[in-house]
Amino acid sequence: MSRIPLSLAAALGLVAALFIATPAQAATYSVTAALSATKADVGQTVKITGTVGGAGAANKRLAVQRRIGSGAWATIGTAVTGANKKYSYTHKVSKTGAQQFRVYAPASNGVSGKASDAKSFTGWIWLNLTQQPHSAGGSLFWDTEPTVKATKRPHSVEQFDDNTFAFWDLDNKCDQSKVALGTYDTASGTASGSVQTDEGSAGYTVSAGVATFANHVALASDYLQISKTAGAPLVISSPRVHCSIARLPDPSF
Repeated sequence: MSRIPLSLAAALGLVAALFIATPAQAATYSVTAALSATKADVGQTVKITGTVGGAGAANKRLAVQRRIGSGAWATIGTAVTGANKKYSYTHKVSKTGAQQFRVYAPASNGVSGKASDAKSFTGWIWLNLTQQPHSAGGSLFWDTEPTVKATKRPHSVEQFDDNTFAFWDLDNKCDQSKVALGTYDTASGTASGSVQTDEGSAGYTVSAGVATFANHVALASDYLQISKTAGAPLVISSPRVHCSIARLPDPSF
């Protein structure tokens, strides 16, 4: 009777032991996620859709999670897959700035839980400039409601003295503005003023009741300044900026 060399027998025994001791690899859900938009204003909605793969993935309850900046993940809602293992969730934007979304399929039926890849998103908002930190010079009246072109203009700034200005630090977080310059309907003569950012400036002359629209906030502008040069009282009519922050910083000067 032939004998197996001791060294070979030991090796075969070790292989057999490893084979017996190693369990089958546990199954894990696969989860995909996609956003209908990568940015939207607060109050608008964004849709999150995707599929789940794995045993029991049909009619499965999922956790929709969000992370603000570099903060912790938090569950903000639930979604349920259909018989086709697809899901859809509509989120109403409530936060400004950088954030991420993901969808998590919890463990069940012997299948390990898994989260989708994180999807980046930015929340935006229109800010009323009369209610934001600012610097100003001269005689100005803030957050008033004058009548310009036969229409009441809430949240306005009125400038009476020449060479007055209003200044806001945009912190490179705003991409457009809605600024109209005008005078009172009963004003005599004209008023001149300017709208300026670090991208450039433009001058305007307005007459009684005429509001001139000016959109001068270019992408990532550092500041916005509106000045009255001369003439009749000037109205900065309902000025707003569109930003990815909920409040502008205090001006640095």
